[in-house]
Amino acid sequence: MEAKHNSDNFEAYWAEHKSELIARAPQHLRQEREDALKMNTAGDWLLAIVPIIVMVAFLSAGLIRSEILNFAAAALIGFAIYVLTMLVKPYVTGKRSLVDIDNDIKAYFRQQPRT
Repeated sequence: MEAKHNSDNFEAYWAEHKSELIARAPQHLRQEREDALKMNTAGDWLLAIVPIIVMVAFLSAGLIRSEILNFAAAALIGFAIYVLTMLVKPYVTGKRSLVDIDNDIKAYFRQQPRT
């Protein structure tokens, strides 16, 4: 029960001090996190333009007569495609996801002795 309580305490602390903890994380984790956010591979660029291409194709198809509804539907489809590209990004680019890197940073700080 106490481990769950400590985990909850750490998660609350993480939410409040995330940027500070990331800045104090080991260099290799900070660098990996920074690289994961960069657009430095062909996969990054491909995944960035896929939602735009899908939105333009949907708008061009004119499946919905109302321009406002057509645009709203295109925006929703574009958002859904963007979310999907973020889920497949680690597999396409070879980079780990921010969630995985942040979990490693959290594990690092959980292992540190309390002062």
